[in-house]
Amino acid sequence: MKVILPLLITVALFIQGAFACTIDYTPIEELIEDADHIFIGYVVEINYVDYEAYIKETYENRPYEKGEEEPIYIGSVMYDYRTLPVEIFKQKNEIPSFITGGYCKGAQIEGTGKYIIMTYKFEDADGYGSKAWSSDNPYFKNIGA
Repeated sequence: MKVILPLLITVALFIQGAFACTIDYTPIEELIEDADHIFIGYVVEINYVDYEAYIKETYENRPYEKGEEEPIYIGSVMYDYRTLPVEIFKQKNEIPSFITGGYCKGAQIEGTGKYIIMTYKFEDADGYGSKAWSSDNPYFKNIGA
């Protein structure tokens, strides 16, 4: 029993690590080169479709008891968001109405506001993924000036 418990803990940690997001170390120059669109815009709508489906499925399959919680980090779900571009720096084609963000390497949008957004065409699906930074980020202070 003394050997089995540490072994089970090790296996559980390994499995948890296999599903964790990795840190993206892609240089900014490469992100700029690969982007289909680069623009400054306002996020005007966020649709947490996957999060909504997760909540519905959870409640339908096993309703919570009073006082019970099952927290989820909102940044770990994929969502679509709509933007209003105000200044465009790179544009290969029309900027899409909705852009996908969230999950591991997508844009982490924290509510509506002004962002610097880069989009990338999905290779195996319709739509665009994205990276985004607050326009207040000091790294980008000279953009649009």
